[in-house]
Amino acid sequence: MREVPDWLRWRAGVSPDAVALKFGAVELSYRDLQERASGLSAFLLSRGVGRGDRVALLASPSESTVALVHAIARVGAVSVPLNHRQSTPELLSQLRDSRPSLVIHDAALCERAKELQARWELVSDSAAESAAVGLEPVPGDRLDASSPHAIVYTSGSSGAPKGVELSLSNLMWNAVSVGFRLGASSEDKWLLCMPLFHVGGYTILFRSVMHGSGVVLHPRFDPKRVSLSLDNDGVTMASFVPTMLSAVLEARGGKPLNPKVRLILLGGGQPPASLVAAIKERQLPVLLTYGMTETCSLVALSNAWSSSDGPAYRAVFPSEVTVAKSGTKGRLVPADIGEEGEVAVRGPTLFGGYWRKPALTRARFRGDWFLTGDVGVLQPGSGPRGGPTGGIAILGRKEETIVTGGEKVFPAEVEAALREHPAVKDAVVVGVDDARWGQRVVAALEAKPEFLGSPPAAAELTAFLRDRVGRYKIPKQYHFWAALPRSATGKARRGDVRALLERGGGDS
Repeated sequence: MREVPDWLRWRAGVSPDAVALKFGAVELSYRDLQERASGLSAFLLSRGVGRGDRVALLASPSESTVALVHAIARVGAVSVPLNHRQSTPELLSQLRDSRPSLVIHDAALCERAKELQARWELVSDSAAESAAVGLEPVPGDRLDASSPHAIVYTSGSSGAPKGVELSLSNLMWNAVSVGFRLGASSEDKWLLCMPLFHVGGYTILFRSVMHGSGVVLHPRFDPKRVSLSLDNDGVTMASFVPTMLSAVLEARGGKPLNPKVRLILLGGGQPPASLVAAIKERQLPVLLTYGMTETCSLVALSNAWSSSDGPAYRAVFPSEVTVAKSGTKGRLVPADIGEEGEVAVRGPTLFGGYWRKPALTRARFRGDWFLTGDVGVLQPGSGPRGGPTGGIAILGRKEETIVTGGEKVFPAEVEAALREHPAVKDAVVVGVDDARWGQRVVAALEAKPEFLGSPPAAAELTAFLRDRVGRYKIPKQYHFWAALPRSATGKARRGDVRALLERGGGDS
C-alpha cells in the first residue's frame, strides 16, 4: 500500500476516550492527542512546511513532542529527532546533513537552541502551540506510507552517526510484527523511558496508536521514578537496555515486580552475567531483542537464558534473519550451520537508505538482504539448511573484530568475562595497532564505586580471565577510568574509547 489512513485520526475515531499518553500529571486521551496534533499541523502549514521538508526536534520527551511527531507526519514532512546530549558541533553536523526547514525546541533546551540560532530558524514548542490557536485544524486524511517519515541518526557508538530513513510503512510493519509476536492490545500500557531520538523509544509512539494501548512517558531515565512507575501506573510492558534494567533492579532492592508487568524487552546487546542471574532469580518476564536503527528497532527475539553459548535470536514474522558467507559480493550466499559470517536481514521494517549516502546504502545490500555488520553463526536446529534452525548467535560487530597474531577476537566475549569480576562495573575491549601482533587487545574498565580507589592489578585480571577466555584474547593492557564515555541510553561509545586509548588517555 502506498497510502494508509492517518493512524492517529483513525485511532481517535475508534477509541476516543482511551488513554493515549500519561506524562506526569498530564493524561491525554486519543481524542486529546488528535486535537493537539491537528492544531500543530495547521501551525506547520502556516510556516510553509510541506511534503518532504525536514523538521528537527530538539526536545525532551513530553506530550508536546509526541503531538509534534504526529503533526509532522500529517503534513507529509520528515521528523529529525536530535540527541540534545550531543555537543554543539555534533548537532550542527547533523543539521547541516538533514537541512531542516525548521528546528522546534522545548523550554528546557532553549539555551542549547540559541547556540544554533545563527544558522537555523528556531521556534519553541509552546510558541508553536500558541500560534496554532485560531488556525483551521488539520484533522488528517491519508498518509504516504512509502516516503521518508523520519531521519533517525545512529548512536555513533562505533563510528560517525548516519541518518537512517524510516518510512511510515516501516513503522507500521514494526507495530504489526510486535503485536503479532507479543500479543499487544488496547489493555496494555507501555512504559517509555528511552530517548525519542533512539529508535527503540520512537517506535513505541506508533505501536501504541496501532494497538490502542497507552504510553507512560518519562522525560528522562530516572531509576527510582521508573521503579515507582512500574508499581503505580498500570504498566504491562517496558523497554530497557541492560544498564537501565540493572539500575532499576538496584533501585528496587529485593522488591518483587508488579505482576501486571507481563513483558520487558531488553535491547542493546547481551546483558552481563550478573543481570542474567538476576533475571533468572527474580523470574522476570524478559525477552532479549536484536535490531538496530536500520531495521526500525527489533527484528528478532530471544530468551535471556536460551543457550549456554549466548542468546539464540529468532526472526519476528514477517522479517527474516540469516548469516551470509564472508566475502560474498553481488548476491547473498547463506552460511552453513556453525559457520561464522555476517548477519543479514530482510523484511518490511528495513529502512529505505542512508540519508544522502547512496553509495553506502548500495554497499550494505545484497539484493533485498541488508548486511548488518554483525558477525553471527547459525546454531543447530530442527531443520535442514534453508529451513528452521536453532536461531542465530551474535558474536560481535564485524568492524570491531580484533585480529591479533592471526587470531580473531570478538570484544563482546572478553567484555562479558571482565564484567564478571567483582570490581568491574563495565568494560570496553578494543584493538590497538601493534608492530608485532598486528593488533594488541586493550581493555578500558569502569570500576564499581567501592573499588574506585583501589582497582585490581593487571596480574589479577589476567589470572581471572585465564579460565574464561582463550589466552590470545586476554588484554595486554588494562586502563581503569572513572567513567566510560556513554551514549544517551548508557551504552559505552566504543569509538571514543578507542580514540582516547590511541592518544594515551585513561586513568591507569
